[in-house]
Amino acid sequence: MRPSTPTRSTYDLDIPGTKETVISALYPMARAGMVLSFEPHLHSSGRRMCVEALHPSGYQETINCAGYNHIWVNVYFYEDDVTPLLPRGTILKVTAWYDNTAANPRVIDPRNWKGWGSRSFDDMFFLNSRVVWLTDEEYEEEVAARIARAGAPTQDNDN
Repeated sequence: MRPSTPTRSTYDLDIPGTKETVISALYPMARAGMVLSFEPHLHSSGRRMCVEALHPSGYQETINCAGYNHIWVNVYFYEDDVTPLLPRGTILKVTAWYDNTAANPRVIDPRNWKGWGSRSFDDMFFLNSRVVWLTDEEYEEEVAARIARAGAPTQDNDN
């Protein structure tokens, strides 16, 4: 299994001057996947990004939520036995918080509206994650293997 790096982004950013803003986007998963890492990418007014998985069964879980500092961008890797396993049909809800106020020292001029752009004083909304795509059968095998390794029954969210 080779991991890929699907980038989830939205270019529809509307960040008013002197305001804190929350922007969310939804991304459906056409295949099952094992998420190996979480890497938020915002820009100077970005403060936080969270990813939630909305499973086809209706079960919801927060996969990751991390503060963001554009001066020091982090990639978060999961341990093998806790890497999120997501069935086909899961919808990822990605939410980012932006602080375009004078309280944020990384914002050059908080009076200005900000939208998407590649310059540091513009903003972005990217989720870069390493994912191993799985067939439905591989997903079921991995779920069963995790339950067996744990040695105890777990909540069955999708079956």
